[in-house]
Amino acid sequence: MSERREPTPTKYIGRAKRLFEIAKYLREPKTAFEIAERFNIHIQTARLTLDALQQIGFTIDMKSGGMRTRYRISNLEEFFGVKN
Repeated sequence: MSERREPTPTKYIGRAKRLFEIAKYLREPKTAFEIAERFNIHIQTARLTLDALQQIGFTIDMKSGGMRTRYRISNLEEFFGVKN
């Protein structure tokens, strides 16, 4: 019987870093496509990332214009001490 291995905390450091990089990128309104293109991820991953950011406490403002919705985080200062 093989032992069950617990995930190491370092396994998640890259994911957490990417989340916060995307959060900082959203100081200005961006579409899911722009997020995906900038971070070289699938557009669905970009949308899931927006959901994850919202779940951990970021406020995401959505502005529809034309065919695409733009997303912006309005409470970055609370997390990073930067002004929008």
